[in-house]
Amino acid sequence: MLKFKLIKENGNITNADQFKRLFNEYFWKEKDGVFILEVKKWYKKRTLSQNEFYHWVIVKELSEYFWISVEQMHDEIKYKFLSQRFTWIDWDEIIKIKSTTELNTVEFEIFLEEIRKWMSSEYWVVLSYPNESNYENTN
Repeated sequence: MLKFKLIKENGNITNADQFKRLFNEYFWKEKDGVFILEVKKWYKKRTLSQNEFYHWVIVKELSEYFWISVEQMHDEIKYKFLSQRFTWIDWDEIIKIKSTTELNTVEFEIFLEEIRKWMSSEYWVVLSYPNESNYENTN
């Protein structure tokens, strides 16, 4: 699989020549077939402060609410919100659970918001936002 970061500045792609060269090199190696080129906006990986807030506030609050360990709560959250199900012909369902390290900053905020919505709608529990908690970012 070919992954490449295109950079657009002032309406122009600044590294287009490099992209064309890598793209052509990649396709010379491939057999004939149909290919999909996906272009999406790039966001940086989730930040350490996002991760710290998630673990030290969200997961901690939920583990206390459900009376389970922080580690167990983290696993439960990942299973509920980051699992993808795949079904193979003649096979049982396969479940892949994403790691929070795979999320970018936007996906991580969506992940946190889904947790908040779930807790408020199912359990009437309002979870903290970073500016509402006693959590202090050490970074």
